Amino acid sequence: MKNVTVRIRGVYTTSLTKVLAERGYGICQVSRAIRNRLQIESLDLPPDIDIRHTYNRQGISIVATNNVLSTFLKDMEDAFVDIFVIPSGIDLYGVYKGRNLGKGEVDMGGFTGCLDERTAERDVLIQVAEIRNRPMLTTKISFSGNYAILIPQEGVKISRKVESPDDRRRLYQLGNELQISPGYGVLWRTAAVSGEDQELRQEVEMLVEEMHRINMEFPSSSIGLLREGKKHVEILFGGESKRRLDFIRNNVVPTAQNHHKLKSSGKEYSLVVDVFEELLSRYSIEENLDQILWGINPWREGDTVLLEHVRPTGEKLHLGRAVVQRFSYPYVAMERRMHTFGVYDGMGIKKERGDVIVTEMKEGEWIFAHTYYDQNDNLKGRYYNICTPVEFYPFKVRYMDLEVDVVEVDGRRTIDMDRLERRADEGHISEFLREKALSVAQEAVEGRTWIQSS
Repeated sequence: MKNVTVRIRGVYTTSLTKVLAERGYGICQVSRAIRNRLQIESLDLPPDIDIRHTYNRQGISIVATNNVLSTFLKDMEDAFVDIFVIPSGIDLYGVYKGRNLGKGEVDMGGFTGCLDERTAERDVLIQVAEIRNRPMLTTKISFSGNYAILIPQEGVKISRKVESPDDRRRLYQLGNELQISPGYGVLWRTAAVSGEDQELRQEVEMLVEEMHRINMEFPSSSIGLLREGKKHVEILFGGESKRRLDFIRNNVVPTAQNHHKLKSSGKEYSLVVDVFEELLSRYSIEENLDQILWGINPWREGDTVLLEHVRPTGEKLHLGRAVVQRFSYPYVAMERRMHTFGVYDGMGIKKERGDVIVTEMKEGEWIFAHTYYDQNDNLKGRYYNICTPVEFYPFKVRYMDLEVDVVEVDGRRTIDMDRLERRADEGHISEFLREKALSVAQEAVEGRTWIQSS
């Protein structure tokens, strides 16, 4: 068994708990539902790794100590084919000296964060409270340990996960006995239940000393990190990984096909999944929920659909809205019209106002095509985009771009292989995913794809 503990919350909890438990991770603070499903032991220990789903539910947000992170990421790459690994470069819960730039912008020393609180001070002591598309900052600094958090609010608080009245009584009494600076209090974490009283006292004393040290050093320190937090990394799941997660979950509890994709499609679809799976637990149902939903609410000719293009760095590019021309699940053909001039990227052909771009996609495929016509319907060229399996959502198409592509202008050729290699070297994609992208590109060059050439 690995000497690494992990806590998991969110829509991927059942599948990831099973995967990580089987790989030898100790699972912390497991909910009663997950304990019953997986029949695993729940450890009352501080987690080395904390996992939650991302804000948009398209992946997971990982907070971990640096010494365990690389092993965990390698295990995730071994378990799932199409994931993007995106380090934020920022310490979550780290304490920084920042330079106030005005209008809520704070220079953290190489990064810019967002501070909602108003302040006229030029230099500010701040903490990273959350990471969304950027660091979300606060001046209400807390100091976290394994068992306790020193919080900028007087009094004693206890994690809601501590349910035993005896444990809560003991922690309240201990907290009230401690000598804590004015304006500060203590929040006992769930793991405090397993700590000895002396151990808990020593940690709080250490946190108080560190709080005083930071405040003393702040005026003369440089802009940047003053107290380390935890390393933050996001993993984005592609369509293949979501299907793998569905399969794992279905071996534990009845699970709708495309469960994890539908769970990230919005509250209405998430509720439908819950109802459908309740029926699955009682009755034998062969119908695919995703196909049922597309049958009830299909894209119709003239509907507009957003094309969401996710780069290996996590950056989202919206290629605009395309107009549906034909739809028969899982196939769609959409059209966009060009309103600018220039040169089409990678193709070297002129971009002209009035050009028509026809995009053909099939859900679950690792490739789709843009076909370019001039305003007189003459073919100008074709661009094959290599990506993780395409996913259809109610109002958009999502895919994770694998950088390498194939163009067809007087023959077919592969482009941007150097960009693929760079993303692999940077650690955003695994070696296996790099090889998969090159394999799909070669199939496109040889004409061995689902897309019919005109």
